[in-house]
Amino acid sequence: MKRLAALLIALALAPSARSAPPNGAAAARPNAAGSPRDLAADPPAGGTTPMPARSEWSGGSEATPARPLPTGCEARIVREWLRLRCGKRRFASVGVISGDAKDVALWLESGKDEGFAEFILPLRAGDRRILQVTELATDALHASGQQRLAFIVSEQWPAGDPGPTVAVLQSSS
Repeated sequence: MKRLAALLIALALAPSARSAPPNGAAAARPNAAGSPRDLAADPPAGGTTPMPARSEWSGGSEATPARPLPTGCEARIVREWLRLRCGKRRFASVGVISGDAKDVALWLESGKDEGFAEFILPLRAGDRRILQVTELATDALHASGQQRLAFIVSEQWPAGDPGPTVAVLQSSS
């Protein structure tokens, strides 16, 4: 848990690294029909719009955060709104642990093997927030009903950066 806390602090304080793609990779091209939208290369336009209705998400673009998503997770974007949805786990809690919770919507279907956790949050210049999801532990190291960290979501768009950095960090516990 201490390693994860140190990682979160480093991630939150790290300067943005948008000047060059990592490992010499080619820069991502803008979103083409049917291809995932790279949030760093093709950030949402500025502005403030209402949260999308449930029906709007089916027409949204698949989004690619800064790090690969954990198995069972998907990301979609509509205007400046990002929806992260992760399923097929026994989730116990979901919440904003740092930063502004304004306009953030959280859903949790728990107590089932096919449960899900969902975050809907705006991606706007100046935003910084960290969200977490816990799950019910099912291994021999944890007592029945005990919770453990499943993953952390970090979203930041420091003033002056061309776009947001979104990362979903899966716990190794």
